[in-house]
Amino acid sequence: MATLSAAISYAVSGLTVTAGQSAVVSRNIANANDPDATRKTAEVVTLINGGAVISSYSRSADKVLLDKLLDVTAGASGQNALLEG
Repeated sequence: MATLSAAISYAVSGLTVTAGQSAVVSRNIANANDPDATRKTAEVVTLINGGAVISSYSRSADKVLLDKLLDVTAGASGQNALLEG
């Protein structure tokens, strides 16, 4: 049976994760009108002892837009190489 201190520890880790996720959401909302901002997400993992932590933060990107940018950039570089001979 879990002790009171273990229960408090689980509750604290859960609240810490929730606070971190709320901060990420707040930043995403604050940057909604910034064209240079990307959407961030918090990756949560469960520990062996049953607690939870944010293991990392990741940035979302539009794959189609990124692929198009890379394609255009590569094409422009190829053209410059041909022109410079």
